[in-house]
Amino acid sequence: MASIGWALRLLCLVLVQLHPLLVASSVHAHRNLKSTPSLLCRPDQSNALLKLKQSFMLDPDSTTLTTWQAGTDCCLWEGVGCSNSSGHVTALNLSGFGLHSNGIDAVLFNLTSLRLLDLSRNDFGGQNCGYEIPSVGFEKLALLTHLNLSCSGISGQLPAGISKLTNLVSLDFSTRNFFNARDGEFYYSGPDNMLWTPNFQTLVANLSNLSELFLDQVITASTAEDCFKALAKSSPHLRVLSLEDCSLQGRIGDGSLSRLHSLTVINLSSNNRISPGSFPEFVMNFRNLRVLQMSGINLEGWFPRGMFRSKNLRVLDLSRNSNLSGNMLTFSDDTSLETLMLDGTNFSYVKSSYFSNFKALTELSIDEKAQLPSLPSTIGNMTNLEMLDILGCQVSGSIPHEVGALNKLTSLVLAGTGLSGRIPSSIANLTQLETVVLEKNMLTGQIPQSLLIIPNLRYLSISGNNLMGSVDLSSSLWRLENLTYLDLSYNKLTVTEGEGNSSSPTYPSGLVELGLVSCNMTKIPNILVRLDHITSLDLSSNRISGDIPNWIWKYDLININLSNNIFTGMELNSYVIPFRNDIVSNLYLDLSFNKLQGQIPMPSSSANFLDYSNNKFSSLLPNFTLYLNFTWYFVFSNNNINGQLPHSLFVCGSGPQILDLSYNNFSGLLPPCLMDNGLSILKLRQNQFKGKLPSNISSGCSLETIDLHGNNIEGQLPRALHNCTNLEILDLGRNKIVDTFPSWLGGVLNLRVLVLRSNQFHGSIGYLKDEKYGKHFSSLQIIDLASNNFSGNLHPQWFENLKSMKT
Repeated sequence: MASIGWALRLLCLVLVQLHPLLVASSVHAHRNLKSTPSLLCRPDQSNALLKLKQSFMLDPDSTTLTTWQAGTDCCLWEGVGCSNSSGHVTALNLSGFGLHSNGIDAVLFNLTSLRLLDLSRNDFGGQNCGYEIPSVGFEKLALLTHLNLSCSGISGQLPAGISKLTNLVSLDFSTRNFFNARDGEFYYSGPDNMLWTPNFQTLVANLSNLSELFLDQVITASTAEDCFKALAKSSPHLRVLSLEDCSLQGRIGDGSLSRLHSLTVINLSSNNRISPGSFPEFVMNFRNLRVLQMSGINLEGWFPRGMFRSKNLRVLDLSRNSNLSGNMLTFSDDTSLETLMLDGTNFSYVKSSYFSNFKALTELSIDEKAQLPSLPSTIGNMTNLEMLDILGCQVSGSIPHEVGALNKLTSLVLAGTGLSGRIPSSIANLTQLETVVLEKNMLTGQIPQSLLIIPNLRYLSISGNNLMGSVDLSSSLWRLENLTYLDLSYNKLTVTEGEGNSSSPTYPSGLVELGLVSCNMTKIPNILVRLDHITSLDLSSNRISGDIPNWIWKYDLININLSNNIFTGMELNSYVIPFRNDIVSNLYLDLSFNKLQGQIPMPSSSANFLDYSNNKFSSLLPNFTLYLNFTWYFVFSNNNINGQLPHSLFVCGSGPQILDLSYNNFSGLLPPCLMDNGLSILKLRQNQFKGKLPSNISSGCSLETIDLHGNNIEGQLPRALHNCTNLEILDLGRNKIVDTFPSWLGGVLNLRVLVLRSNQFHGSIGYLKDEKYGKHFSSLQIIDLASNNFSGNLHPQWFENLKSMKT
């Protein structure tokens, strides 16, 4: 997903430069507002615009379209351009005005002199997104040269009338919203369009003047080859072709697309239904090519040798083609390349000198498939770099001091690379940095103070290294006012917080995620009292003692991990944790491996993940199951809880998917719906349950693990266990089960572990074969039948059947 987001972002930046006619027309329209002659616009034009305004949902005190008033010259209204000679409206540019309406009003089509129509980045889908684009009317706008309805919330089939707009130069119905996994930001241009076209060939058949075509995320029923054939025939002078994520199928081919040799932009990314095929070598001969995006379209084979002939190539994105191989691409010394995306491919060896030629490069992304011997000092020559992303690529050596010459960098990601040595102090020169990710390397030494004074830093992760020394949060990191993400986990650091920070006017008020795992901390940072936007807090594996303060629950928390500390209590007014956010169904709460006592507290609303294991809790709330409506992981093993399990915890068809109550003192009979309620992992080990195993096990049983070791279970094994076809682990050791060997379990093909030791099984083991179906325990890797009453001989075939135990 990361590469998709950056590709889209880059395209958006490039498209601004590639719309000179559109931009010029828009600017001209606005400039004409004050230069239009005294001649008033035609009354019919003014009336049409006023009716259009009435269709928009504008608040009474809205400042949008305030110049649109009856009795005034519409040629002076914002977003409107007119012909100086006739007074007809020729340009309507309302892009990004934040307009809302229940569809596009048909009165728009009365403006038949329009040459430019831009309604992008508004929302015409209505409150329920149920309003479709008008099926008729566009054909009346025969003079249109530029039509832009991108990111406008419209849906439905592209109108047939579009194909009759023979003067069109630029057509844009695209959607360009994306999430960027690198910086955790969602880049929003406007409401998504949900459009489709049943026949691409018909759509473009008459568009002989077309120069720019943007149909990103418009679903087309035509094959890729048919689309290119139609464009080569009808629009041979096309310069920009953007068909990202259009569900294109079939082959790219090497015929029709090659005839569109005037193309400067080709974007076919995220069409993962395109048939696997080799890279279309002919595009390397397009002399005017500036942007080539073919991410995630099933390219395969060896990338052709040779260079791109275009000296103007700015963006090259071949990412997410896992079967595309080759040595790293070569470019001329005077290359203008700004963005190179090769993550998720099989491009291999990268010479250290490779970086010296890319002086114009602004974005570089390489992942684990590339063989990069070291990060060379010549990387300092790439002075235009804004984003450097080397992820999972095994690199030896250290981060070169010359990285400090990249003073335009906003994002530095060197993660999972094996880089060692110290973080260079020259990083202080990178004052534009917003994102620094140096996690999962082998970096040593102290965190340089120069890293902690970069003013624009928003995202900092240096977890999983061998960094050491003391970090005083109050004197360094808390001064980074723009910080939203911080992770110092899994190093050899000692993190402290000096006095006096609680009233400091400088602190990261927008901090959203904080990770300080295994940082030798002895107390919860006081600054947290002042932070109102924290959603993720991980202070696990420290040495924090005392009570968990009540104020920690005031946040809109989604993830809170305080496990592996020395907490002994919780400051609560009741045993219901008072989360401020009432919608916490996706909450992750981990309080395991502490010394918490008393009754287990429950979140005020059902959480997704709850782990109270390895504490000293002694009881549960009487109605605790009321707080488990959305809980799929519920673990409170290794405590001192006794009593019987309420049947409401095992309501048939509902309840947790993972349940672990092991090593407590529960007693009584097992609930009848225990194994038929959607559970996948059930662990009741080392309790005092008695009675027989429930036989109510339907064919929909989803259990993968059953662990009832060390209880007082009696009777026979229920034959309905055969219905648990996903079962991998069955441990019934140290109970009082009386039965013969369950050869009928041989048909449970995923069973890997079978423990029946210390029961009262008897009789012959036989051939380790399902007597009814003739199936063996084909996946079994561990079997423990010790301390039972089995008798007879073990046939040699018994061992031959244990094929999964063989190396």
